[in-house]
Amino acid sequence: MGNVNSHASLAPISYASTIIGFISFTFTLATFLRVFWENLTTLGKANSESRTVLSTLRTELEEERLSLRELKRHQRVRGYEGGPPPADVLAGPQLDYAALHALQISLRRLNRRFEELEEPFLIDGAELDARKAARRRSRSRGEKGGGDESGDDWRVEDLYSAQSLGRRWRWLQSRGEAVKLLDSVNRLQTRRIARQVGEIACLLHSYKETLDEMRHGVAVTEGRMARVVGVRRVD
Repeated sequence: MGNVNSHASLAPISYASTIIGFISFTFTLATFLRVFWENLTTLGKANSESRTVLSTLRTELEEERLSLRELKRHQRVRGYEGGPPPADVLAGPQLDYAALHALQISLRRLNRRFEELEEPFLIDGAELDARKAARRRSRSRGEKGGGDESGDDWRVEDLYSAQSLGRRWRWLQSRGEAVKLLDSVNRLQTRRIARQVGEIACLLHSYKETLDEMRHGVAVTEGRMARVVGVRRVD
C-alpha cells in the first residue's frame, strides 16, 4: 500500500486559518487604535467638556429641585392633604402626593451622585475669586469699548476646572458616569412633565364637562322663559 500525502489537503485549511487570523488581528488593532484615539481626544478637551457637562448637571438639578418645591407649595396652598382647595384658590394641575414624594426621593439620590462626581473638579476659593476678577475686568473693558454691559461676575462653569493631568485622567474615568447621570436627570424631568401634562388634560376635561352643564342649564332656562313669556327663541 502506498503512503497518502496529506499536505495537499491541509494546505487550503492552513491558508484559510491564516487569513482569518490576520483579519481578526486587523479588527482588534483597529479597535484598539480607535479607543486610544478617543481617549486622547477626551483628555485633550477634558477641561471644556467637564465644565460644560457638570455645569449643565448642576443647573438642571437646581431647576428640578425648585420645580418640585413649587409643586409641593401649591399642594399645601390648595389644601391637598386636608380636603378640597379653598374657594378663592384656583384648582390647577398637580401631582398626587405619592408621585411627588417618589420624584423627590429620586432627585435626592441624583444629587448625592452628582456631589460625589463633581467634588474632584471643584476649584478652591482663591481660584474662583481670580476668575471673578478676570471676568469683571473683561466686562469693564467691553463697557469702555461700547460692548454689552450685561453680565455676571461669574458663571456656573467657573466652579470647575480640569486643566491638570490628574483631573483630565479623572474626567476620562468619570465621563461615562456623568453622561449617564445627565440622562437620568432628563428622564426625571420627563416623568414630572408627563404627569403634569396628564393632570392638565384631566383638568381640561373636567372644565369641558362644566361648560356642557352650563350650556344645558342656559338652554333649559331659556326654554322655561319662552313658555312663560310667550317668546320663541329664534336661531
